[in-house]
Amino acid sequence: NLPLSSITSANSGVFVPDDALSVYAYNVNAGIYATDTLSLSEHVALTVSGRYNHTHSVIEDTSGMNPDLNGDHRFLRFNPAAGVTWQWNPGVNFYAGYSESTRAPTAVELTCADPDAPCKLPNEFVADPPLKQVVAKNWEAGLRGTLDDGWFGKTRWKAGLFRTTNVDDIAFQSTGGAQSNEGFFANIGKTRRQGFEGSVAGKMFADRIDWFVNYTHLDARFLTAFTEASANHPDADPETGLLHVESGDRLPGLPQYTLKLGADY
Repeated sequence: NLPLSSITSANSGVFVPDDALSVYAYNVNAGIYATDTLSLSEHVALTVSGRYNHTHSVIEDTSGMNPDLNGDHRFLRFNPAAGVTWQWNPGVNFYAGYSESTRAPTAVELTCADPDAPCKLPNEFVADPPLKQVVAKNWEAGLRGTLDDGWFGKTRWKAGLFRTTNVDDIAFQSTGGAQSNEGFFANIGKTRRQGFEGSVAGKMFADRIDWFVNYTHLDARFLTAFTEASANHPDADPETGLLHVESGDRLPGLPQYTLKLGADY
């Protein structure tokens, strides 16, 4: 049994007694995969792999008072991947690859997906339409290698480009304003994250110090236009409270530049 709020939405007039909402949810993930690496030449290797995913999500109303909460969801998909590496010389390696992955909606997302019945996260369960699973398609390529006589001893480095496109991405759309966590989850179409990432790491002072520096430049944008209720946003329509997100708008909450550095002694 979950301790849940008794109000389904602000000023909706819909009241659910505390003892009438009791939910049991479970999620089972099963998969089968295969991978193989082929040596095309002395310096070139090809890796091919695939994974079949099966996710089963069940939500049950144990009180008998809210049968609409009952849900049985299955998400199936085969995700392929392939990559190639080229050992240019003993210290430099070129890599490139493509892969796909999936994420099934969680129980909270599945039971909070109706714009006409928003919920308060993360503790509200209501009967909602199903969501699609998110499919991520990722490309990457770059160079990596080692320097045995670097300035700070043996050094590992990597520099590469990446692009990930999420299909049927899931986002939480707020309906309760800036001071409320009330809203619903929805498939919003395609989003894209692309950019550059580089890293340098190594050991120094007779391997007593491990150090690293990581840098990422990220360009994250919506690729599908949609409309969201966001009355307190300065760019929202003053009459309807709707915010029109256009294709090419930047994804909020994701830093464009990230620098991480550290050391262990």
